[in-house]
Amino acid sequence: MKILVTYSSQTGNTRRLAEAIAAGLSGEVTLCPVKESPATSGYDQLLHGFWVTTAGADELSLEYLAGIWEREISLFGTMGANPETAYGRSIASRLKNHLKRNQNTIGNWFLCKGEIDPALIAWMKTLPEGHPQYPTPERRQNWEAARGHPDAADLAHAMKIFCSADVSS
Repeated sequence: MKILVTYSSQTGNTRRLAEAIAAGLSGEVTLCPVKESPATSGYDQLLHGFWVTTAGADELSLEYLAGIWEREISLFGTMGANPETAYGRSIASRLKNHLKRNQNTIGNWFLCKGEIDPALIAWMKTLPEGHPQYPTPERRQNWEAARGHPDAADLAHAMKIFCSADVSS
């Protein structure tokens, strides 16, 4: 079985997930950054990793996925916020709708916390009170909760989901 694992990663969080998943898969596995735009033909299974922005999945991932037609794609991603929130759950819905445009479907799915880019935190700390991204106490708590993620438990959970005998189960 030939499996393609692609990923987009700004800070290394999603890359770490992709590497762990790829290492645990059976078969002929190709791991490739999405910026290299690997062709999907000839692969039995496709897995793609993305990182979440305030608008949803990162733009490079959306562009890459828009070029894939009539396939099942398993997805995994990282986000600075809690993926168990309504916003976190909306990411899956938005990606499902994005993939439907090309008659694609989502196979397995995993979304976990990812440590927030320190440069982004530094920028937010300069914002005036009242700005939508102002570092409120809740936002600061979220930064702390995301520190160190994806952690060993996140990687193990992802591997449990994707590294079974049948990735698309």
